[in-house]
Amino acid sequence: YSLIGDIIRLRKARGLTQAQLAAMVNTKQPAIARLESGRVTPSLESVEAIADALGAQFVCRLEPQGGSPKSRGKQKANAARR
Repeated sequence: YSLIGDIIRLRKARGLTQAQLAAMVNTKQPAIARLESGRVTPSLESVEAIADALGAQFVCRLEPQGGSPKSRGKQKANAARR
């Protein structure tokens, strides 16, 4: 899960312990440990708070599913014209 890996990587790059990050987002160290281990799925609000504490930007996007490559190309072309 790349989000968890990104959180761990950024936390360590900032020289923060789990306890320090937890204090920054108003939670406790075991909550950060559970998140980093993948035992819990964080809420969007939690991810946004952690990203902010780590000086990062959380980006979430949806991409269209299905359809032929040709129809997806038309969707992109139409979106570019708007």
